[in-house]
Amino acid sequence: MTSKSSFLVSCRENNKRRLIVWIISILSQIIVYPGVLIIYLNRIKHWNKEGSYETVELFKKAMCDAATDALGFQSFSSVLIVFLAVFIGIHGFSYLYDRKKIDTYHSVPVSLKSRFAVVYINGILIYVIPYIISILLEILIAATQGSLSSRAFAECALAFLLNIIYFMVVYNTALLAVMLTGHMFVTALAVGVLLFIGLIWVEVYSSLKYIFFKTANDFYGSSVKSSSFSVVYRHLLNMGALKRMDELSDITKAVMKLCGIWFIAALILGILVYICYLKRPSEAAGKAITFNVTKPFLKIVISATVGLVICLILDDVAYSNTVICVFSMIIGTLLCAAVMEVIFEFDIRAAVKRPVTSGVPVIIAVAIFSIFYFDILGYDAYIPDADDVESIAVCLNFESNYLDISNDNFTRVIGPGTYLKENMFLTDTEPVLELAKRSRDIESKSLDERGVYVLYRLKSGKNVSRIMIVDFNDKVSAGLLNRIVGSSEYKEGSYQLIKDPSIFKRGDLSLTYKNGIVESNIPPQDAEKVGKAWTKDMENFDFDFARNNLPCGYIEIFMGISYMRFNMPVYESFENTIACLKECDAYYPMEANAEDVLSLTISRNHDIDIKPLDTETVLGIGAGERAVRVETVTEEFDDPNEIAEIVKYIYSTNINTPWCKPDMLDGHYNILITFKNNKNYPYVKGYANYYFIGGQVPEFVEERTQIK
Repeated sequence: MTSKSSFLVSCRENNKRRLIVWIISILSQIIVYPGVLIIYLNRIKHWNKEGSYETVELFKKAMCDAATDALGFQSFSSVLIVFLAVFIGIHGFSYLYDRKKIDTYHSVPVSLKSRFAVVYINGILIYVIPYIISILLEILIAATQGSLSSRAFAECALAFLLNIIYFMVVYNTALLAVMLTGHMFVTALAVGVLLFIGLIWVEVYSSLKYIFFKTANDFYGSSVKSSSFSVVYRHLLNMGALKRMDELSDITKAVMKLCGIWFIAALILGILVYICYLKRPSEAAGKAITFNVTKPFLKIVISATVGLVICLILDDVAYSNTVICVFSMIIGTLLCAAVMEVIFEFDIRAAVKRPVTSGVPVIIAVAIFSIFYFDILGYDAYIPDADDVESIAVCLNFESNYLDISNDNFTRVIGPGTYLKENMFLTDTEPVLELAKRSRDIESKSLDERGVYVLYRLKSGKNVSRIMIVDFNDKVSAGLLNRIVGSSEYKEGSYQLIKDPSIFKRGDLSLTYKNGIVESNIPPQDAEKVGKAWTKDMENFDFDFARNNLPCGYIEIFMGISYMRFNMPVYESFENTIACLKECDAYYPMEANAEDVLSLTISRNHDIDIKPLDTETVLGIGAGERAVRVETVTEEFDDPNEIAEIVKYIYSTNINTPWCKPDMLDGHYNILITFKNNKNYPYVKGYANYYFIGGQVPEFVEERTQIK
């Protein structure tokens, strides 16, 4: 009983000393949490006054959603928690920086274990109690506004649990920095290092990989997650991910898993803090580092990291000059090691001490640089054996984005890398592996070399992502690409409209046929019929077809809920699709009606050589490349006969042609068509832009657009 009473007395005395911390914690959390809720609700009320909600039910739903957002998972809370955890932790044990205060504390008949428990537990309460008060105020405000729901209660409870565990991880990290140091300034540096050096390591690795490895890419997602090495970054991502989840059961599972992982991390950190506290000598107060054994390790790790960061910065500034980068990396590493010795000893003369531990980080930095520069581990040369590959995903034609339609009540836009990773499974791996081998042997430059993103799914369960350069003009490569693009696995994996035809049944669709100058609406009830017709025509789609044919238009599908657009290319040989469009009175040929054209303005760009370059490099132009200036000649054509001749050979600039050969369109010409007011076709504008089809420029146009 006496022991319990003594502990409570010590807690009260400690709280008196930390009154300012209590005030800051209470004010900051009340301002942030209830304050954000009030802003959210007032915003909904303002929008309601402006007529944004057609019914009372919609307004009430918006109010409930706003309250759920504020009470639930908020990314901004991460910054506040980090601030409070670091501030509370450092302030609580700040007496360890002053020898007089340590003597005073040690003169009190309280054991080290009890003193640690008092300060440690009080620090947690300083955060938790104001947090609970803030939540209760939020609930009261939401209840008075009629915006409280069971979903808001559930998300509030889960967010509370997650934030408490997150606070414990950051709090223990800050306390570990305190125990390892003896000076406030050094502690602040140590907190930054412990919280963010892992993130810096990942970014350094990623930057070196992209600078020196030709095949590096993170198109399908990085194999090394930056967030895994930074609890702060991880929490920000988690909050965003949890907010996007629709089912409460999924949110609960995710939160419980995160709490379990972070609880273990907080427990390990807490044990380390406690051990360091008990082992910490009193004379460490005022010193930079508490335990001398940690000095060489910190010096080596931080100095090598700083040296590599300097190398990366100068790689960009010095235009990848290897000599400058390596020299600066060595000097930067040595200077950082010297600065750390000065910080350790608080003596400028210490800069030249311990040359061995100053040389080790230089060796490490140079070794890491060499691994990437010389590709010692064979990153670029890697091509898996066919027997080791289970399936492959490739990205040849960039669709902008895809929809996550895993849940009918929630639609989310996802990137192409994510979609292809989850949906494309090429089991005929031979063409891709052969292209990868040919990519490794490419030496000469082609007019149409393209980067192809590849994901190897190995039988071991590992995924390996690479980019390979493929010459689309090479006949052998074209044959291999034909096998890939013509397969049903590629089409279903690359075109979501083929894999998920249920999209055509959604009620929020609007379909429009576009050919560059005409836009015609397709009735929503015909969407499924159009989708089936287009999918049928796509059965004959392969690489050869795509390379040698220009689309005559495209069908744009707009989804109102997600503001997502799909584009379905239409070719003249797509008989089923065109027949369906004609039934809907939506099809128009691409060729403009000459009778509707008032005039054409044609601009021709001429490339004029400045001078040949031999071995010099000027303004980023390499040896042997051309240095040119562009001179433009513009002519107007209003003769009806000339107009009728020109419109036969032009192609709209508004149609995407990612597959076609470079010479199929002549980019030196830009044609602006001005239409008459009494035109027959439903042109969307009074003008339109075109190119000439390659090799189809009329002689009279070529002559009149020559440089005078």
